[in-house]
Amino acid sequence: RETIYAIYIVDPETQLLLRSTGLRRLITGNPEDSILSVAPDRMPVTVTPLTDRENLAQTISKYDLLALPVVDHGRILGIVTVDDIIDTMIEETTEDVHRFGGMEALDEPYMKMSFLAMIQKRAGWLCALFLSEMLTANAMQSYEGELEKAIVLTLFIPLIMS
Repeated sequence: RETIYAIYIVDPETQLLLRSTGLRRLITGNPEDSILSVAPDRMPVTVTPLTDRENLAQTISKYDLLALPVVDHGRILGIVTVDDIIDTMIEETTEDVHRFGGMEALDEPYMKMSFLAMIQKRAGWLCALFLSEMLTANAMQSYEGELEKAIVLTLFIPLIMS
């Protein structure tokens, strides 16, 4: 269930979006005035059905909107609300964090995935980490004498690895 704060004014003949006005402005306006006279004389900010989710979020943020009309060739198809965008951005951020952590986004629940599918999703990063650990082990072996002299240096190896 969503709360709507804007009224979108559509031409009754062409079904094209003309303007939008806030619900508060409509309610507090003069009852004798037409809806068009209450609405600001400018086209509302709109998006198309093909607009990327991140662009939607930027547009809503830029114009401080609570809802954004989705139009196709001037005809309103629906609205996207800020809570829809928040849900989308949480999903996008989670996906980005997983990708940054070396995990590919899972297509199905974790417990339902096969072991082979899990390996395929993580194999690239696991191989890269294994190779870097091998390089670290070789470096430690080469500089074993120096590390014995300054044992505190071994504390920084995990920092270098990450």
